Amino acid sequence: MNVYLLLLVLKWMISSSLFAKASTFSTVHSEMGNSLTLHLEKEVQEKQIHEITWKKDKTLLAKLKNGTLLSNSMSVQIFPNGTLLLRKTRNTDSGNYTVDIYSKEGKSLSKAVYGVYLAAPTVYGISKKPLFLYLKNKIQNNTQSIIWKKSNTGVIFVKNLSVPDVSKISDKKYSVFEDGTLRLGHVEQNDTGTYTVEQSDGNNSILDAEYFELIILETDYFEEEEGQEGDSVEFNPLLWRMFNSSHFVWKKDNSTVAEYKLKSAICFKQLQNRCEVDGDGTLKLTRLQKDDAGIYSIHLYENGMIEDVGAVRLFITNTIEDAPIAMTTGTKARLFIKASPSEKAYDIHWKKRHSPIAQLSGQSYIYYRPYKNRISIHQNGSVEIHKLQKDDSGEYSVEFFYRHGIKERRIVSISVEDSLSRPTVKVQCLSEREVKFECLSNQYSGVSLRWLLNEETPVTNETLNSRRKNNILLLRGKLFGNISCHVENKVSKSKSDVVPFFCEVFLTVRVIYLLISLCSLVILLVIAVLILMCCKSQYKARRQRSYQRQIFLNDEVEDEDSEGDEPQSNSEYENEDQMSQTE
Repeated sequence: MNVYLLLLVLKWMISSSLFAKASTFSTVHSEMGNSLTLHLEKEVQEKQIHEITWKKDKTLLAKLKNGTLLSNSMSVQIFPNGTLLLRKTRNTDSGNYTVDIYSKEGKSLSKAVYGVYLAAPTVYGISKKPLFLYLKNKIQNNTQSIIWKKSNTGVIFVKNLSVPDVSKISDKKYSVFEDGTLRLGHVEQNDTGTYTVEQSDGNNSILDAEYFELIILETDYFEEEEGQEGDSVEFNPLLWRMFNSSHFVWKKDNSTVAEYKLKSAICFKQLQNRCEVDGDGTLKLTRLQKDDAGIYSIHLYENGMIEDVGAVRLFITNTIEDAPIAMTTGTKARLFIKASPSEKAYDIHWKKRHSPIAQLSGQSYIYYRPYKNRISIHQNGSVEIHKLQKDDSGEYSVEFFYRHGIKERRIVSISVEDSLSRPTVKVQCLSEREVKFECLSNQYSGVSLRWLLNEETPVTNETLNSRRKNNILLLRGKLFGNISCHVENKVSKSKSDVVPFFCEVFLTVRVIYLLISLCSLVILLVIAVLILMCCKSQYKARRQRSYQRQIFLNDEVEDEDSEGDEPQSNSEYENEDQMSQTE
């Protein structure tokens, strides 16, 4: 584009030398698509003008004579004071314009030459990002088709734009919306160039044309910022390139919004009371509005020439957090989050926290690992995740991108849990005053557990003499009854069978043990007495037999002694008998 500018300047220099005899030579710069007015000098307007002739590059353009306009184009008009009006200028309108003023006598009163340079409005795009080219003029009622061109080469042709809410897609690169807007997806450096859009009627007559000069910036020159309505935001993509520049300009859609020059800062138009500019190039916007969304470009000037250019894309974002969702493992989750604005979103991005999982851009579907084979996204923005796993738990967000820099973010949290099986209760009597219960389930993490006594009384530390730890309950003082365990997580709940328990068995066993012990002792005593009595009886029997044997022996002795000795007296025998009895 700089080479083209240089050639055009050389052309004007040559033209100025050819028209050296002309009274004036002026240079006029304007944007294609705008109306252009070429004014005559005031002293010329005060003369008695009879005939005005305007030429473009020596070709008659229009003539005004005696108040009658002679022109072959409806876009050209000459006013009585000689002013020329060109409506909706095109790229072919650039060139040298010559005006000749004649008196009634045919005498030349004045002659002027205007070097007109018409440039397409510059639009900045960011490499690898989508881009929109908006029409300034609305689609006319009799428009039957439009064609977009790049450097006079057609890139997309669309018929019948009357179908509402439908984008006309030629391929993954270009798409045209119902209002004529052209969208380029993931632009690259080779997309730089001049773009033209032409509206045509059924007879292939061009009703309107607009032009755009597209410049693609690399990411080093680009930033993305987000803000909500009412907030403040700051941006400067050229902060480290500013050096000590004394002149830079901030633009939005080719309209200057702020300028810093010679230590003086000024904000224009709608940002006049909501804008601040620092000498380091930083632009600060306050009290953000929806219309503030878009691409802002900073132009750094050195010696009157543009030295560097950077851009910032500002999104006005509305963030909404939806109620959390609980799902069961193995099932399918459908996250249907409807966008609020009535305008159709051109891009829809799904993320899990900060990692992309699915994307819909125009008609292109993109899926990312590890969800690539388990997720699908629909045109309305909803997604389906199949065969849910516990690892799928987390925070999900969807971003809806709209053409004018409006972005809506919706956030939802998902909890994926296993379905609970029916728990069982294990009972263990620790003593006659303490019983232990254990609730057995297929999972414990993230599960709430409660106990019911006799199917009606919740067992808590406050209501009963109990102590709970995880899935174990220790109950004191209540030695009989019925107990049940109830478990619940975010996706299911279940309860055990009612289990009876009776712990007096400890007292009964002790009593029986005591009775057995007493009985054993009594039996032992009886046996001991019987044994003692038996021993005494046997002893007496032995003594009796001994005594009788002694008597027998004594009788034999007496018989022998009776033959030679005198018999003993009866008193001596009686004494021996008494001593025996005493023993």
